[in-house]
Amino acid sequence: MEDAVARGAVSGLIKPVLNTFLYWIQLVRGKHTTTEDIKKEAAILEGAIWDTYNWNGIRLRRVREAKGQAEDLHDRISAILDDAQRLSRYDHSSNPLRFILRYGHNIWHTRSLWKTANKIVKLRGQITPLLNELRIAMTIDGGPAARDGILGNNVASVHHKADFVGMARPLKYLFKYLMNGVNRREVVIVVGENGAGKSTLVRHVYEDIRVKEHFNCHAWVPIDASFNAKDILRCIIRRLYEEANKSTTALDELDVDMLGSRIRRFLEKAHQRYVIVLDDISTRPQLQTILDLAIPDENCNNFGRIIVTSRNVDVAEACTHAHKIDVEQLSETEVWELFCKKASPSMDIPLVTRRRIITLCAGLPLATVLLGGLLSKIACNQWNLVISELQQHGYQIMLGESINDVSAMPQIDINVERCLMYFSIFPKGSEITHNTLVRLWIAEGFIHVRGGMTQEATATSYLSALIERNIVQVAEHYHNGMPKSYNLNGPIHDEIKRMAEEVNFCATLQTLSNSPDKIRGLSGQVTVRELPENVRLPNLLSLFISDRTSHVCKLLHNAKSLKVLSLTEESVQAFPKEISKLTHLRYLNLGNNTRISKLPKSIGVLINLQSLILKGTLVSRLPKAISKLRQLQHLVAYRYDVEKRPDRKPYIIHGVEVQNGIGKLKELKTLSVINVDKDRSTIKELQKLTNLKRLGIVNLKGNDGPDLCTAVAGMNQLSSISLGSSDNEPINLQNLTLPNLERLYLRGRLNVSQNFFPSLESLVRLRLIGSGLESNSFHQLQQLPNLAELALIQALETEEINLLQDGFPNLKILDLDQLNNLVNMTVHGSLKNLCKLIIRNCNRLESVPLGIECLKKLKELHLFDMPECFLQKLEKGNEHYKSIQHIGVIRYYREGCPQVRTNSNTDSTRL
Repeated sequence: MEDAVARGAVSGLIKPVLNTFLYWIQLVRGKHTTTEDIKKEAAILEGAIWDTYNWNGIRLRRVREAKGQAEDLHDRISAILDDAQRLSRYDHSSNPLRFILRYGHNIWHTRSLWKTANKIVKLRGQITPLLNELRIAMTIDGGPAARDGILGNNVASVHHKADFVGMARPLKYLFKYLMNGVNRREVVIVVGENGAGKSTLVRHVYEDIRVKEHFNCHAWVPIDASFNAKDILRCIIRRLYEEANKSTTALDELDVDMLGSRIRRFLEKAHQRYVIVLDDISTRPQLQTILDLAIPDENCNNFGRIIVTSRNVDVAEACTHAHKIDVEQLSETEVWELFCKKASPSMDIPLVTRRRIITLCAGLPLATVLLGGLLSKIACNQWNLVISELQQHGYQIMLGESINDVSAMPQIDINVERCLMYFSIFPKGSEITHNTLVRLWIAEGFIHVRGGMTQEATATSYLSALIERNIVQVAEHYHNGMPKSYNLNGPIHDEIKRMAEEVNFCATLQTLSNSPDKIRGLSGQVTVRELPENVRLPNLLSLFISDRTSHVCKLLHNAKSLKVLSLTEESVQAFPKEISKLTHLRYLNLGNNTRISKLPKSIGVLINLQSLILKGTLVSRLPKAISKLRQLQHLVAYRYDVEKRPDRKPYIIHGVEVQNGIGKLKELKTLSVINVDKDRSTIKELQKLTNLKRLGIVNLKGNDGPDLCTAVAGMNQLSSISLGSSDNEPINLQNLTLPNLERLYLRGRLNVSQNFFPSLESLVRLRLIGSGLESNSFHQLQQLPNLAELALIQALETEEINLLQDGFPNLKILDLDQLNNLVNMTVHGSLKNLCKLIIRNCNRLESVPLGIECLKKLKELHLFDMPECFLQKLEKGNEHYKSIQHIGVIRYYREGCPQVRTNSNTDSTRL
């Protein structure tokens, strides 16, 4: 017996060493049989994780912990596969010396390959025990069938843009306090408990076109619980500056007093009418500090309104003369009315069930719509079963049920919960663009292609499922109806953040725990905080930092597993050399006003990189090593030179120079913007990039046209192209064909064929700068069936524009800028779907377009730097006033800043 135990112990020691040796030999030879085996085992592990999403006991601690361990193990396996691919080379098929190159490279890295082989052995040894633990944990309390037919197809409906049941009185008073009163600062405090609908109520009023028009300065500032006075002040000044097109750089250098002084001076400017929302202020001193430091007091003659939402009734005492609005709980009748609108019951509900529903909702609108959405797809005779389960936990569990339902849909991947939790990385109230979100999800490995769909299409289907259930909100749409950016309702963001922190999915610089080895995501996007100097985050997969901190380099040195890294704003001044050692990186964002001006050659070691974002940096030339990044899909590198542009000229766009070899990046889908001023051969090399969907080029010469047309001819997926000529030189685009193009931006004189514009039937957005557009081409533009947005900047030299009958059938936005010869414009019978008209710097234009009163869908008219004689005709009582009365928002701008017309004839309730 003792001999058998001894032999087992010896075997347990020798077998791992032997396996490590065998794996090491394979890796040195450049064979990846071992990695293929562990890939298959990782797929089995992923399937087991999937099973937990349909489990009735998913909230049991044992299952939750096993699931978390399985996800961590799966992430570590992905990382070791990256190491094996990077260290063990076997693909030199294009080189006659491939045999020598392969063995030379692998022998050079033999020590690292041994470590990799050892890790593979250890990880494979953990898979089976963890699978057994998952199976044991999931045998508790029955099986997945225990919930079948009870909590399927749940819908969580968020209370946004919804029926304002029970809100008539608060709405009336909020409008009254905002729109009426004297020219001075007034504070309105909206108080109610969490889920009462405070933010929804205020957002509805804040975005009303009457409010937008009444004020020329707007700022919505979501307040995180961790914010101090400096954080809030900086958020306020950022919002104000961004709306006024002022630079926000160097704000991090200002202290509290300086920030307060900046805000005060900005709001005290002549004719400034401002509305500022401070959403979710938690304490009275917090509000008092903001009012004292930054907001002009009652002695300032500017019309200013501060709206504060809070769960703390004591906040109202921070201001002596504040208007207080209580958002009270809904009555039982109102709860039932709102619930029925969301649940649409198919039969009469028994009184007992009705009473249980009303009690569970506790008078809260958010709880009511969540429950209504949750029960809307469940048979009414099963409602009591669901209610009994929910009564143990309260309305927060309703969100979890809806997430579980989305995860369990056949066409949705298990990682949808992780995708949703990704919103917790961003501050409350943040709007995340569609492209950014999709690229991040793909980089994290959350998107698995199914049914022949692309990763982008799969990610979009996730978002659609979350939007349909109103878990995720569309913050902004493009004018063709496609979502542009997303955000979360405040209480839902709180719940998602709680879920993320519970499983160590995300932490912030402010809440860095004492167990950093478990954290997988870290965000420091809002406030400046010093990291612990010696912090180690070995399992960190995502890092977002936007503020300067002295320990970024040390943090990167100790976070070797990173897949996603975003260092923006003032966080870095030069390229950190530690990045070159983060070989697992899929997504690298160094843009948005960082001072980085050069990338090192070592960037070439990041062979797994999929997205490289350099937008807004000072980088002007990319190293040749970029051509080694064969997995790269998105290369975004350009900046606008706003300060150096000539007076009233369009922004100058600076691209980056690329060297020979860019054609090797076969996976590229986005390449924007490249500068071909010094190397014309780059254009010919572009024809190898047949997967491009978005392309931007600047400094084209006239004779580059034929090569460009040839290069673009093979790009069948191209949907967006931006072309800029050098010194407005005409580019020969006679042979350019772009049948699937949706967005076209051209800077320079046009030289196209007669059939060019008619062929662009898919075009949605068109921007022409300095085009010298001829009348025939302009008539062709009016017949494009899908064109939704058109900007003409110094693009027409005619004195009169007469639009065709039924011209521009689907145009939503028309932007006319610096049409210096334009005197009159007639729109009778055209522009039937126009929503927004912008006129800028058209100094000879005598009036608004004739027939503008017939544009019934026109909601906004924006006038930039127009002559005073033009504006006077629009004032009340003057000749063109009646023609614009139907337009909801009419805004005036001087030097890019919103203005308020204060002439005696002006109706102050409108302007």
